[in-house]
Amino acid sequence: MTEDFARARVTLTVSPPPPDVVVHGDAAKLQQVLLNLLSNAAKFTTAGGSAEIGVREDGERVTIAIRDSGI
Repeated sequence: MTEDFARARVTLTVSPPPPDVVVHGDAAKLQQVLLNLLSNAAKFTTAGGSAEIGVREDGERVTIAIRDSGI
């Protein structure tokens, strides 16, 4: 995946989750969703742009956010 960002000349910033974060769910589906979102960020962000992914814990909820400077 990082090769996609390098090829597109898009800076990817990853903010790792807190060490004790646990997400219960279908790992394959979660991976597919995240890969699709990151792929879109690499594809639709112009060269020199940026994308970031971060994880935040809020009580019993976990929020995964992907933000980019693309269209």
